[in-house]
Amino acid sequence: MIVSSMTEKPDALKALAAAAGLGAVDPWADTAGRIAAAIAEILPAETNRGVALRPAATLRADVRRLVFPGRARDLRPPAHYDKVPPGFTHASREALTPELNLLDLADGVFCHLADMPLALTADATVALSDFCSRYAPLLHYYDVDVQRLAADAITVPGTLLVIADDVRPLNFSHWVLDWLPRIACLASVAPRAETFVAVPPLPAQPYLRETLAACGVADAQIVEIGPMQAARAHRLLVPDDLGNPPHPAHKGAPWLTSFLRGRLARDVERRPQWRKIYVARDDGEGRHIADDAALTAELATLGYARIVPGEMTFAEQVAAFASASHIIAPHGAALALLAFASADARVLEIFPGSYGTAAYYVLAGSLGLDYASYVAPAIRRDRAQLDDIALDVPAFITTVRTRFD
Repeated sequence: MIVSSMTEKPDALKALAAAAGLGAVDPWADTAGRIAAAIAEILPAETNRGVALRPAATLRADVRRLVFPGRARDLRPPAHYDKVPPGFTHASREALTPELNLLDLADGVFCHLADMPLALTADATVALSDFCSRYAPLLHYYDVDVQRLAADAITVPGTLLVIADDVRPLNFSHWVLDWLPRIACLASVAPRAETFVAVPPLPAQPYLRETLAACGVADAQIVEIGPMQAARAHRLLVPDDLGNPPHPAHKGAPWLTSFLRGRLARDVERRPQWRKIYVARDDGEGRHIADDAALTAELATLGYARIVPGEMTFAEQVAAFASASHIIAPHGAALALLAFASADARVLEIFPGSYGTAAYYVLAGSLGLDYASYVAPAIRRDRAQLDDIALDVPAFITTVRTRFD
């Protein structure tokens, strides 16, 4: 079976899994990599037969270097004000930060095949599996000549660090907690020429380039690589977390939150007006509070200011979280800003009953924040992850008064 270049990788995975007799699969689950590998075991390669998928160590041991060691630590247990949200387990109380390794390859090639990150040798005969997309085995079924992409690659006359991973379309949380922190890898190497950073074509949102600049990457250093494009660098640097980002914030890695706070919150004066905030999702897809007006009014009587992060500059968002004593929010990308909250802050995250994740609890817990969850009935949408929230406002306010405030 050959897949069109117009087919996005999740759809390609589903189609190929069906052709391989693996049945229905969730293309975004943690099992996606294993499914892609299973497909390659069952279906013969149809395209790119001259490109082998191998670990970097098969080249030379010294092309893979440890940048940040892993560590494990127990987190403060969360409070659940009614029931435990889906996705929370006892294991959620552990922050298992994995180690981060970096591919350091002379004359390396990086390409985006249907938004799949692929790190390749100079002649594009080997894709280095531990520094590629988890969907990388699908390269043998796409109707795209990877070696031709490499031959047509733009040339980067220096060191190219890749920060773009498998999560597309890019959202705010993954940008702040997964993509930007990879720039910290540069401190562990000694660039012998000008340094560039590889990303996909960036949307027009100002915060993307503003935050890159704050992390030391000027516009002239940004290399945008499209879905079927490649770049060849004199020195290619690729982190090994592109295929399965350990979200959020590398499972609360101290090196990562320290980097973010040092680069993006340097000018924030903490507690300029110590206050309570309610983070609304006016600009978010799904997980809206059904009676948001009533909730806003009741929270206002308790001293909460309503903010909509998408209507603020990035600096204003950071300042709002840095100066917050209490943060109430439905689950959403804005909670990435907990990375900038004070260790004295308290956090209450609201979930629909149909969906939950311990992601932001891990982030909050890694910073020592006091974290609690609240589960309300879901208003069904096409995907449980986007279900709206039918909050019983009087009951919720009673809980806030008696247990959170």
